[in-house]
Amino acid sequence: MSAPMLKSVRYQVGHWTFVPSAHELRSGHVRARLQQRASATLSLLCERSGEVVSHKEIIDRAWGRQHLSPNSVAIVIGDLRRALGLDTGEPGSIETVPKAGYRLVATEYEPAREPDRQRWPLAAAAVIAVAALAAVAVPSKQAPAAKPEVALGGIDNATGTSRYAPLMSACRETALVALGRHSNEFRIVEAPVARAEHPDYVLQQRWVLWSGAPELVLVARDRAGQTVWSGAIYGAENEFPAKISDKIGQFAAFARSRSGRS
Repeated sequence: MSAPMLKSVRYQVGHWTFVPSAHELRSGHVRARLQQRASATLSLLCERSGEVVSHKEIIDRAWGRQHLSPNSVAIVIGDLRRALGLDTGEPGSIETVPKAGYRLVATEYEPAREPDRQRWPLAAAAVIAVAALAAVAVPSKQAPAAKPEVALGGIDNATGTSRYAPLMSACRETALVALGRHSNEFRIVEAPVARAEHPDYVLQQRWVLWSGAPELVLVARDRAGQTVWSGAIYGAENEFPAKISDKIGQFAAFARSRSGRS
């Protein structure tokens, strides 16, 4: 039986902040909602970070006495891996320990320290003095350029079937995670935006069937609605998260190369 959940409890999982009470992963402006069982499973793994957690322990926490299929735990672990979007062995990733269970790779995280209040006035005065000298030495300085805005568009399903809907949804979340890793370069907008807002790029997810298998085509359009970049992803479904991350990295490099253009 699971222990009571305190609202203040949070965990650092890779670059994510996991908030169990909200069933949510957070990274900058990006939010990834978890199903209740996935959230309960991740809570347990976080509580035992670095330790092996057995299938039975996960079942007891996330399912209780309810009936489940033999693959239920593996499915939830797969959902968590897609949501986290972390490479194998990376801090915060989930490792499979054969015939034993699963283990969360510990994330080294040190919370920000509170400032020393007694020394703050002196430190603040020093900072102000340095800033004043800098202002005299450099009377005019250009403000940093605004970050390009990237909106993640909806899913365009051109496969003719809803069979791949769970994969499409998971890949959209993975794309959000991958974009979140570039939040220092972009201002990311998750929800569809009004046309009047004119984001610099809208990244659309288009799904097609190629030789009977699903293929994801990422298409970036600029403010004028012109296609300026695209990348295709195909292969085994479990390869999609890593490939999406790579493609988003390629898109980020492309956007950087255009940063000085109108």
